[in-house]
Amino acid sequence: MKKLMQTKTALIFSCFTCLLFTAACSTDEEPAITAQEQKQEREEITAEKADTSEIYAFVEQMPEFKGGEAAMLEFLGSNIKYPKAAQEAGVEGLTVLSFVVEKDGSITDIRTLKSLSPETDKEAIRVVKLMSGDWKPGSQNGVPVRTKYTLPIRYTIK
Repeated sequence: MKKLMQTKTALIFSCFTCLLFTAACSTDEEPAITAQEQKQEREEITAEKADTSEIYAFVEQMPEFKGGEAAMLEFLGSNIKYPKAAQEAGVEGLTVLSFVVEKDGSITDIRTLKSLSPETDKEAIRVVKLMSGDWKPGSQNGVPVRTKYTLPIRYTIK
Protein backbone atom coordinates (compact mmCIF):
# COMPACT_ATOMS: atom_id res chain seq x y z
CA MET A 1 0.00 0.00 0.00
CA LYS A 2 2.83 2.34 0.89
CA LYS A 3 4.45 1.60 -2.46
CA LEU A 4 1.19 2.37 -4.30
CA MET A 5 0.93 5.67 -2.46
CA GLN A 6 4.50 6.60 -3.38
CA THR A 7 3.80 5.77 -7.04
CA LYS A 8 0.62 7.90 -7.06
CA THR A 9 2.47 10.78 -5.41
CA ALA A 10 5.31 10.54 -7.94
CA LEU A 11 2.83 10.39 -10.81
CA ILE A 12 0.84 13.37 -9.53
CA PHE A 13 4.05 15.32 -8.95
CA SER A 14 5.25 14.51 -12.52
CA CYS A 15 1.91 15.58 -14.03
CA PHE A 16 1.89 18.77 -11.94
CA THR A 17 5.46 19.59 -13.07
CA CYS A 18 4.51 19.05 -16.74
CA LEU A 19 1.44 21.27 -16.39
CA LEU A 20 3.47 23.95 -14.66
CA PHE A 21 6.17 23.80 -17.36
CA THR A 22 3.57 23.93 -20.18
CA ALA A 23 1.79 26.88 -18.59
CA ALA A 24 5.08 28.73 -18.19
CA CYS A 25 6.00 28.20 -21.84
CA SER A 26 2.66 29.11 -23.43
CA THR A 27 1.49 32.70 -23.63
CA ASP A 28 -1.34 34.59 -25.22
CA GLU A 29 1.17 36.90 -26.94
CA GLU A 30 1.85 36.83 -30.68
CA PRO A 31 4.40 34.26 -31.81
CA ALA A 32 8.04 35.28 -32.04
CA ILE A 33 9.27 37.06 -35.19
CA THR A 34 9.43 34.71 -38.17
CA ALA A 35 12.56 34.01 -40.19
CA GLN A 36 11.10 35.93 -43.15
CA GLU A 37 10.42 38.96 -40.95
CA GLN A 38 13.97 38.78 -39.57
CA LYS A 39 15.41 38.71 -43.09
CA GLN A 40 13.24 41.66 -44.16
CA GLU A 41 14.28 43.62 -41.06
CA ARG A 42 17.99 42.96 -41.81
CA GLU A 43 17.51 44.13 -45.41
CA GLU A 44 15.81 47.33 -44.25
CA ILE A 45 18.64 48.06 -41.82
CA THR A 46 21.21 47.35 -44.55
CA ALA A 47 19.39 49.65 -46.97
CA GLU A 48 19.34 52.40 -44.36
CA LYS A 49 23.08 52.01 -43.76
CA ALA A 50 23.93 52.31 -47.47
CA ASP A 51 24.51 55.99 -48.17
CA THR A 52 22.99 56.30 -51.61
CA SER A 53 24.56 59.71 -52.31
CA GLU A 54 28.10 58.49 -51.63
CA ILE A 55 30.23 57.49 -54.63
CA TYR A 56 31.82 54.09 -54.08
CA ALA A 57 35.11 53.04 -55.66
CA PHE A 58 34.73 49.35 -54.81
CA VAL A 59 31.47 47.52 -54.21
CA GLU A 60 30.35 43.92 -53.85
CA GLN A 61 28.85 43.96 -57.35
CA MET A 62 30.65 46.33 -59.72
CA PRO A 63 28.70 48.11 -62.48
CA GLU A 64 28.40 46.23 -65.74
CA PHE A 65 27.59 47.35 -69.25
CA LYS A 66 24.39 45.60 -70.38
CA GLY A 67 25.50 42.48 -72.22
CA GLY A 68 28.81 42.28 -70.37
CA GLU A 69 32.36 43.24 -71.21
CA ALA A 70 32.26 41.73 -74.71
CA ALA A 71 29.21 43.87 -75.57
CA MET A 72 30.97 46.95 -74.20
CA LEU A 73 34.09 46.30 -76.29
CA GLU A 74 31.92 45.78 -79.36
CA PHE A 75 30.04 49.03 -78.63
CA LEU A 76 33.28 50.97 -78.23
CA GLY A 77 34.82 49.43 -81.34
CA SER A 78 31.83 50.25 -83.52
CA ASN A 79 31.30 53.78 -82.21
CA ILE A 80 34.77 55.28 -81.72
CA LYS A 81 36.00 57.13 -84.78
CA TYR A 82 39.75 57.75 -84.80
CA PRO A 83 40.13 61.55 -84.95
CA LYS A 84 41.66 62.60 -88.28
CA ALA A 85 44.14 65.04 -86.69
CA ALA A 86 45.38 62.39 -84.25
CA GLN A 87 45.64 59.81 -87.02
CA GLU A 88 47.62 62.17 -89.29
CA ALA A 89 49.94 63.04 -86.38
CA GLY A 90 50.50 59.31 -85.70
CA VAL A 91 49.09 59.52 -82.18
CA GLU A 92 48.69 56.07 -80.59
CA GLY A 93 48.16 55.00 -76.98
CA LEU A 94 45.68 55.13 -74.14
CA THR A 95 43.09 57.62 -73.08
CA VAL A 96 41.83 56.73 -69.61
CA LEU A 97 38.44 58.03 -68.47
CA SER A 98 36.57 57.76 -65.20
CA PHE A 99 32.87 58.27 -64.66
CA VAL A 100 30.14 57.55 -62.15
CA VAL A 101 27.55 54.87 -62.91
CA GLU A 102 24.41 56.10 -61.19
CA LYS A 103 21.80 53.92 -59.46
CA ASP A 104 19.62 54.07 -62.60
CA GLY A 105 22.43 52.98 -64.95
CA SER A 106 23.12 56.45 -66.33
CA ILE A 107 26.60 57.95 -66.50
CA THR A 108 27.69 61.23 -64.91
CA ASP A 109 30.89 63.05 -63.99
CA ILE A 110 33.01 61.92 -66.97
CA ARG A 111 36.67 62.88 -66.50
CA THR A 112 39.91 62.28 -68.32
CA LEU A 113 42.44 60.59 -66.02
CA LYS A 114 45.14 60.10 -68.67
CA SER A 115 45.13 62.23 -71.78
CA LEU A 116 46.51 61.04 -75.10
CA SER A 117 45.55 64.10 -77.14
CA PRO A 118 42.71 66.61 -76.97
CA GLU A 119 41.09 65.01 -80.05
CA THR A 120 41.22 61.42 -78.76
CA ASP A 121 40.01 62.51 -75.30
CA LYS A 122 37.06 64.37 -76.83
CA GLU A 123 36.12 61.35 -78.97
CA ALA A 124 36.36 58.94 -76.01
CA ILE A 125 34.11 61.22 -73.92
CA ARG A 126 31.59 61.47 -76.78
CA VAL A 127 31.30 57.68 -77.02
CA VAL A 128 31.10 57.14 -73.25
CA LYS A 129 28.19 59.60 -73.16
CA LEU A 130 26.43 57.35 -75.69
CA MET A 131 26.71 54.47 -73.19
CA SER A 132 24.64 56.31 -70.56
CA GLY A 133 21.61 54.30 -69.48
CA ASP A 134 23.08 51.04 -70.76
CA TRP A 135 24.64 50.03 -67.45
CA LYS A 136 23.58 47.73 -64.64
CA PRO A 137 24.50 49.76 -61.53
CA GLY A 138 26.93 48.61 -58.87
CA SER A 139 25.46 47.37 -55.62
CA GLN A 140 26.48 47.13 -51.99
CA ASN A 141 24.60 44.72 -49.72
CA GLY A 142 22.08 44.22 -52.52
CA VAL A 143 21.33 47.95 -52.76
CA PRO A 144 22.15 49.87 -56.00
CA VAL A 145 24.75 52.58 -55.31
CA ARG A 146 26.64 55.24 -57.23
CA THR A 147 29.94 53.70 -58.34
CA LYS A 148 33.08 55.15 -59.91
CA TYR A 149 34.24 53.28 -63.02
CA THR A 150 37.57 53.62 -64.83
CA LEU A 151 37.74 52.85 -68.55
CA PRO A 152 40.93 52.74 -70.61
CA ILE A 153 40.47 53.27 -74.36
CA ARG A 154 43.34 52.26 -76.65
CA TYR A 155 43.91 54.03 -79.95
CA THR A 156 46.05 52.20 -82.53
CA ILE A 157 46.66 53.02 -86.18
CA LYS A 158 46.32 50.00 -88.45
